[in-house]
Amino acid sequence: MRSAFAIFFLLNFSLCITAQQVNRDAWELEGVTRAKQISKIPDFSRYTDVKEKKKTFFDFIRPMVKEENQILRNENLRITELFTEVSDGAEISKSDQKWLEEMASYYRVSPFDLNEEDDIQSLLKKVDIIPESLFLAQAANESAWGTSRFAKSANNIFGQWCFTEGCGIVPSQRKAGDTHEVQKFKTINEAVSSYMHHLNSHPFYEKLRDSRLSARKNNTAPSGYAMAIGLEKYSARGLEYVKEVRSMIRYNKLEVIK
Repeated sequence: MRSAFAIFFLLNFSLCITAQQVNRDAWELEGVTRAKQISKIPDFSRYTDVKEKKKTFFDFIRPMVKEENQILRNENLRITELFTEVSDGAEISKSDQKWLEEMASYYRVSPFDLNEEDDIQSLLKKVDIIPESLFLAQAANESAWGTSRFAKSANNIFGQWCFTEGCGIVPSQRKAGDTHEVQKFKTINEAVSSYMHHLNSHPFYEKLRDSRLSARKNNTAPSGYAMAIGLEKYSARGLEYVKEVRSMIRYNKLEVIK
């Protein structure tokens, strides 16, 4: 995610996520298996066998996407249940109303009225899983299989930027006048959560979410390979980047491609 035109939307994203965070520990997350908190990425450069390196990398981060996806499923279900209550004429608690409004703000659904089905559907469209295949392919691509400078020194495996001085690491080849830094995360888990929220909330990835919604309407599982078409603006390489991610999904057999 290192393109010149990415600066504006990344700044917008950075400010948004800093201003509004949803406290996911404020309510019980039944069925969520917590992934181990990893504060430093292992040394993947020590692997000489390519297959072993890939397997170890995937096994390392897979529990984190599983955890985030479990949380997203629970949040999606809770939103659905609360709206059903409202539709049936029941009065939900003020804390539930506040939670829905916070979720709408966090996922950039505005305006939002919890009594309006269209607004709820807009929120549900964003509060949904990121297929494991897409996650794994992008993590491998952006972090050079966990060996990039920023993966090792900033726990940043998705190339995410920030714009507050001291928020990350200044790129060695940053152009004069640029202010971005490569965001530093306390844990790999934090980077994973940030990346997934970015894909689920930013306007640039509407096509990605459209693909996922289409699968839902057809009662099929969302496909990372199909959803990758919505990554054109993740990189300056545009469609070439989409092809690259899809190639990684296919080559590494991360999902069954029909």
